[in-house]
Formats: sequence, structure tokens, C-alpha cells
Amino acid sequence: MLGEEVAEIVATSHAKNGEDATATVTARMASGILVTSAFSEYAAEQHEIEIYGDRGRVRASIYRFDGFDLIPAGVYEGHLVRRLRRFVEALGAAAPAVRASRQGGVFLASFRSLWQHFVEAIRHDTAVAPDLEDGRRSLQVALAAVRSADSGRVVRVNEAPRTAAVHLPT
Repeated sequence: MLGEEVAEIVATSHAKNGEDATATVTARMASGILVTSAFSEYAAEQHEIEIYGDRGRVRASIYRFDGFDLIPAGVYEGHLVRRLRRFVEALGAAAPAVRASRQGGVFLASFRSLWQHFVEAIRHDTAVAPDLEDGRRSLQVALAAVRSADSGRVVRVNEAPRTAAVHLPT
């Protein structure tokens, strides 16, 4: 999303009933930008991303039809005028959201689009994105996070393994 690689990771986790139930991961990108993620198996379903910048922040949620929000700097979320504006925007977006839900919703539409992209890549002999190398890099970031959570230390991603050991039952 940022067009750059993760340089290092620090992660913490908390076990509940013997299994990791919550975790936080802070990553430093190659440019120095910090990215933070929080995960929990025992919280309400919520998949959101927020990006903070000098002029405000952008928030996107994959579960809400009105899930894209731009909050300018200096404006707080609970401000009455802002809340009324969001309410009017949500009313305007309700009819298209109902139409989309009759066709499986925007979440299902994203999977259809993904498969259409894959089919078109095969038809036209073009590269797909993400590719296997992107998958390997993602795995390396995840393995660095696990190593950091286990050791309690910052882990440089390029020092983490790029493959996971798979043990199949015999």
C-alpha cells in the first residue's frame, strides 16, 4: 500500500487458554514510516485501516457501506456538524448499498473482481498482482513478527526466514 518494504518489526502477544489471542505489531518501513496493527480473536469483527498524515486521516472499513471516511486535521470525530454530514452521506449511500447487498455485497464483489483479474491475466498472458514473490515477502514479515513476539526483541525482516517449515502427518 505504501510502495515500500517493511524493514523491522516488533510484536507482542498475549495467550489466553494456551493460544495467542491478541497481538500488536509495529513495523518500521524502509523510509522510517511507522505502521501499527492490532489483532484479537476475542473482539468484535472489525477490519479497518487508518492512515494518518499532516492534513488529517483516512479510515476505511471493509464491512460498512459507508466505511470510507476522511477526517481533516483539527476536526474531532464527535463534532456535531461532522456527525450530521456523515449521517446525510450515509442516507445517500443507503440505496446503492441495498442494491449491492442483493448481489452479495461489496465484500463478495471484491472476490469476483479478483477472479476476473486472474482470468484476464491468463487470457492476455500478463502478470498477476500480487504474485508469489509478494506472498514470500508477506510470509517473511509474518515470520519476523512471530520471532519478535517469541523473543521480545525487534527483528529485522531481511534476517527472518522466507519459508515456513511444514510438518505433514505420516
